[in-house]
Amino acid sequence: MEQKTRPTKPPAKRKRVQSKSSKGALDSSAILSMSQTTSSNSGSCNFSATLPSQIPNPFSVVSQQPHHYQFQQSTSPGMNMFPPPPSSYSYSSPPPWMAELIKKVDDLGTKMNSVDDIKSSVNSIDSKLSQMKSDVDCLVRRVGDMEGSQQFISQSFEKNKSDVESIATEMVELRSINKEISDQLETLRCENLRDNLLFFGVEEGEGEECVDIIKNICSTSLSISEPVEISAAYRMGKKGVGKTNSDNTQTTKSRPIVAKFMIRQQRDKVRKKFS
Repeated sequence: MEQKTRPTKPPAKRKRVQSKSSKGALDSSAILSMSQTTSSNSGSCNFSATLPSQIPNPFSVVSQQPHHYQFQQSTSPGMNMFPPPPSSYSYSSPPPWMAELIKKVDDLGTKMNSVDDIKSSVNSIDSKLSQMKSDVDCLVRRVGDMEGSQQFISQSFEKNKSDVESIATEMVELRSINKEISDQLETLRCENLRDNLLFFGVEEGEGEECVDIIKNICSTSLSISEPVEISAAYRMGKKGVGKTNSDNTQTTKSRPIVAKFMIRQQRDKVRKKFS
């Protein structure tokens, strides 16, 4: 089924309004009439714009009075108009979100400064810890050396103590041996003296033989017929000076004679003769 098309009515021709008079002057009535025509078709729009060169810094708080311009938009074909600018803004003070952002940036800068201070403090602490670690390592080495020295001293002390104890034991043994030897020597001395006799009052002469003198005394004075065997005879003590006689001669004091008999029975026999 064929669809019937309705005939469209052609648009009415718009009457062209002359904006200039016959003398070439600007006709304000024509402009006003055009403005009213445009307003009746699409409605008039008032825009407030600010020159780009006069836009202030958004971070500045200085208030500047913007210049207002009146623009009219027309929907008539063949008329190219400027696009409508955005709504007017007042830059007398930053918006709340901008102030909050600035505050956050300032806080972030303060925190960054604090972080730098903390980092500097941490670096200083690390340096001090490194120095302390070096000092502790040095102390550990010194303590190790001291422990080694102390161990050596302890070992030396123990060794010296053992040596002293051994020497003390040896000293005790040596003292015991010395006492035994002294006792033996005293015994031998006594035994040796038992074979000796002392003869006092025997005149002393130059170049005398004490053995012959004792044998002569035994044979003549003691009337001992058997020959007396004497191993040794000598005078005791240092030769001294005697008294001075009337003729200015000095007599020496006779020293006793010690005679050692080889046979103890003969010594006992001579002793009995004197008693």
